[in-house]
Amino acid sequence: GWSIGPPQSISATPTRTFTVDSQSRWLTALQGSTIVQIDLADPSHSAVTLGEHSRSYDVVTSPDERWTVSTAWQQGTGIHVRDRTRPEFLLDLGAGDGTTAAAFSPNGFLLATSTWNASTIWQVDAWRPVRTMPRERDDDWVGALAFSPDSRLLAHSCSRQQIQLV
Repeated sequence: GWSIGPPQSISATPTRTFTVDSQSRWLTALQGSTIVQIDLADPSHSAVTLGEHSRSYDVVTSPDERWTVSTAWQQGTGIHVRDRTRPEFLLDLGAGDGTTAAAFSPNGFLLATSTWNASTIWQVDAWRPVRTMPRERDDDWVGALAFSPDSRLLAHSCSRQQIQLV
């Protein structure tokens, strides 16, 4: 059965956003412009720095825990992809129009990102765009993203408080 203990602080540094992997083993957090990973199975909860991404806004981890993607709110700072198996690996997908969100599909084959101007679906591993959906109106911007559990449907929100299904 489940038991919930008292709250436990695992980081003294302010955290903007975080994600926990599907096995509840790793917590990946964005602390300022530093991306850290914390091993939740380790009682000391010491953080490992994965890298820096100035003006970061969001961080997500792929279902297989291999890829970490950070996005940045300010234009020109892009989408950064890191490979946990190769710490020196860093890929900048560009797309520097103020990236606001990112989400991996549950099967791990796709990554969706949203910017002020569009949502893009990327093929993971090849890191190439497979579909881009521009915003519908000039006064609109794209916000949150979520895949369906079977990875066949993507929902993305816009500033007009609408959700579009792709």
